Amino acid sequence: MLELKFEHRNYLPSVGIVFILVNLVLLVRSHLLKNSLIIISFAIYSIFLFMSANLWGKPVQAALVWVEENPQSSRANEHAAHMALIYGEDDSRAMEFSRRAIELSDDVTPELRFILEFCETYNGERPDWPGMAKRIEYESRDWSLYPVLKELLSASVSGECKLLGLEGYRQLLEAYRHNPAYQGNLSVLLMDELELRAALHFGDRDLAIELERNRSELLLPLAYKINRALIFASYGELKWAARGLDIGLQVAKQLDNEDEFTLRNAKEILELIKKDLPNGMGENNGD
Repeated sequence: MLELKFEHRNYLPSVGIVFILVNLVLLVRSHLLKNSLIIISFAIYSIFLFMSANLWGKPVQAALVWVEENPQSSRANEHAAHMALIYGEDDSRAMEFSRRAIELSDDVTPELRFILEFCETYNGERPDWPGMAKRIEYESRDWSLYPVLKELLSASVSGECKLLGLEGYRQLLEAYRHNPAYQGNLSVLLMDELELRAALHFGDRDLAIELERNRSELLLPLAYKINRALIFASYGELKWAARGLDIGLQVAKQLDNEDEFTLRNAKEILELIKKDLPNGMGENNGD
């Protein structure tokens, strides 16, 4: 957890405080007073350690404490809402924390997470996908955005929430790709993968095939091509799964830029897919 990482950042600086305390104790000449100070210092540190460990062992209570200590923190309110949902608290309380997080943040992620967790918008209106997409395009980099986008699609696939549509979802993904903060790294490939899955989930096979044809083979890692093949296969599009992975393997062999484990894994998956193909289809890589 991010909070735990921040907590650990205090450990090294706290050594300076310990050095100061030890130095002050060593300056005391009375052995009785010196031993008393040492015992008191150990007792105080032990109490603080117990209190901290005890709080971390109670996630809901810890989340509430962090909200009280940081009422203007969007992340603290968002975390409190998440803990309330996980540990069976009242949904209305979780909604209250979530709405507060949305009000305190300029990012789209808290708003998308509200839709994901409650399958409704925080203001009771229809989701404004174009508006949220525009905000994504110009907001600062937020690495928590990708998992929320992924879970949003998963909720639609599982039938838990039907607010999402293909057009609105593609607008969110396109905005991510156009955001300068994400350009130049491989995270944009994750958006392509989500778009392919969404196209197949919502039944737009032509779009899925178009996305597959338009990809640039030389720029894609083989592991990414394996994922795409598995997506096609999971929706019964075995021919396109085999086609894409076969081409990916040919490119990888020519470039000689993949490790042996990935190559072997890709070959095994391709063989399994081809075995499931109807007779004759595996010989034709076309449409």
